[in-house]
Amino acid sequence: MKDCYEILGTNREAVDCKGGMKTEFRTEEEKDDFLKDKYETAKRKIQYQKDVAQMRGEKEKIGSLNEELKVIILAYRQIESSSLREKYNQEMDSQRKRSSVKKGNFQRGNPYQRLNTDEETVQKLPSEEEKDKFLKNRKKYLLDRYLYQLEEAPFKERTKLQTLIQQIEEAYDTVSTQEKRKQYRIAMETKRITKLNEEQIREKYSHISEYNPNSLGGTFADENYSKMKVVRREVLSNEISYPDEQNRNLRVRKTGRIEFINWMGRQLYVDELEVRREIEGKEKVDTIYTNLSVPDLDIDVNTGVPANPGYYNCFTNKLLAEDTIEGSKYNQGFIGGIEKDTHGNYYITLEKEQKEQKEEKLPPMEQQQLAAVIRWKEIEKEKSSEGAENVI
Repeated sequence: MKDCYEILGTNREAVDCKGGMKTEFRTEEEKDDFLKDKYETAKRKIQYQKDVAQMRGEKEKIGSLNEELKVIILAYRQIESSSLREKYNQEMDSQRKRSSVKKGNFQRGNPYQRLNTDEETVQKLPSEEEKDKFLKNRKKYLLDRYLYQLEEAPFKERTKLQTLIQQIEEAYDTVSTQEKRKQYRIAMETKRITKLNEEQIREKYSHISEYNPNSLGGTFADENYSKMKVVRREVLSNEISYPDEQNRNLRVRKTGRIEFINWMGRQLYVDELEVRREIEGKEKVDTIYTNLSVPDLDIDVNTGVPANPGYYNCFTNKLLAEDTIEGSKYNQGFIGGIEKDTHGNYYITLEKEQKEQKEEKLPPMEQQQLAAVIRWKEIEKEKSSEGAENVI
């Protein structure tokens, strides 16, 4: 809601300072004149609009403008003199303080922001001792302010104030010394790099925007979308170990198959795989969906050498690389397939730029498989929801 200053087309700072400069202040008489000029200007504007509305016969608009004029008059009467402004400003300041407690101004942000400063300001100080002293003073100032409010605060606001006081103390403890500030910067840089890596993974491997349910349709194009023919068939297999460059003790087991019919009426499938491996002594398990040429993954029992080394290495070290598996979560677990470029090198089709083709989008076959996976996930969710509703 606008305050009286805003209703008159100005603000408290503009009234107090000449030309917006905080170094040159108006006298009370100059403030009176300034506000009276704003008031007269606002009234003239309303009168002009009323005259136009009168000429056009817009009675409803005239009524609305009369109400707006009443608001302007009331606003001016509350701040037209020095004594009235002082009383009004005190009331507004009191409301803002209560609002700051309700909103929890220091509940969010980094430790420096919770101490009502920023890291750049602190770093500009010439010595570590001065930085320590500056932050200590910020803590003292804020605690004094909120502890004073706590003494007079209503019961329902005391918990919020106590939370703010605790956050200020925690913020100060995080950056109070040179060593702690260094640890905080390292932690923030690590977090920034992690976030950047996650964004790069999402950009490289996420193709959700390319999901087109109609790519499944074709002969079913006239049917309801929810009735598309997507069937998951159990295809359980033995767990197979695959040595890889990271020595993760990689094990893969086929746990299912999603069968679907594409737009040409051709029956296709996507395999569901359970991928197990050990990372830093802990087992990690993920479910992925992909189409693979299983014969190309065979290993000669006599020599222990893969039948197709290039395909095998692409499967273990690229398609089942940690960032690829991590990226597949944005595609409901779909992780693409493996193809060969014109130079005979294998690549995963989930990648954005695909060797010679330089394609910007996932190839048509992978788009259909992605659509099948997402549709199957939706069917699973719908069935799960129906089951929950039937529980008594």
